[in-house]
Amino acid sequence: MLDVRIKKALAHFTVDVHLRVEDEIVVLVGPSGSGKTTILNVIAGLDNPDEGLVTLNEQVYFQGKGQSLSPQKRNVGYLFQDYALFPHMTVEKNIGYGVKNKMALSRSDQLMNVLGIGHLVKKYPHQISGGEKQRVALARALATEPSVLLLDEPLSALDRETRIECQDELLRLHEMWKIPFIIVTHDMEEAEKLGDTIFFLERGLIRDTKVFHK
Repeated sequence: MLDVRIKKALAHFTVDVHLRVEDEIVVLVGPSGSGKTTILNVIAGLDNPDEGLVTLNEQVYFQGKGQSLSPQKRNVGYLFQDYALFPHMTVEKNIGYGVKNKMALSRSDQLMNVLGIGHLVKKYPHQISGGEKQRVALARALATEPSVLLLDEPLSALDRETRIECQDELLRLHEMWKIPFIIVTHDMEEAEKLGDTIFFLERGLIRDTKVFHK
């Protein structure tokens, strides 16, 4: 279970949230600048809260007012909005980046097959479509076998048909992996399709929660 209890002062308000996430898909919804990406960055260790507690399966990521585990030591997969693929690396090398052992490399091959991108291994990011980039970035995020997966508006740049395909892919992968997924989106239709729980954020606070029994 992921437990996030944090306070962090931003320019115009303070993010003050408490999230408890089981092996489910949680969606964060809210206007731009409401603190959604800040929450993801704190979980990943890319940003520190001013105070609070972040734990995953009883491992402490952040505690008190400064004790913080480095991002490299957190078992977190992060899929950024722009995918952040390395343009000078092939698909195969992008996915293998950060993978530290042969067993995990074998897992990378399995992921490429599951995601239907095995035929792209020798191509570079500029040679593949938006939907293919999304799948490559997802494979890279999962290749290190994370205990939690963070996705920051991962489908916002895709056309509608590709977006629906990738939504279905996320649901299928979650069913296989059974780890917490936390997804940021502005799209309510997408949030309701993907989410087991939706948290509605406004100015750093959770204003409402919607739980689905799927």
